[in-house]
Amino acid sequence: MFGLVHGIEHLYKENIEEGLYLVALAVPSVIDRAREWMEVLHYRILNHEQVRRIYGSVLSKLDDKTKEIIINLLRDIKSEDPNMFSNSVDEVLKAI
Repeated sequence: MFGLVHGIEHLYKENIEEGLYLVALAVPSVIDRAREWMEVLHYRILNHEQVRRIYGSVLSKLDDKTKEIIINLLRDIKSEDPNMFSNSVDEVLKAI
């Protein structure tokens, strides 16, 4: 499964904004069945400064329902490991 994660990362590195938009659009349809993998993808996004900054901008363009699902996911990630993700989640949320 990490091969898939790396493949997705490769795709969004070719066109970061479009790739992140597609990742974000997919979250609501897979979150119930693959929450852990959505967390892994978001860990990767949150740990990369350039990608993280663009992701906040991408999220601001989403419909309210999709945005809410991702915001809740990000808040869960922050609460599970605040030392690691507090600042990066706050940065993304502030950009929305």
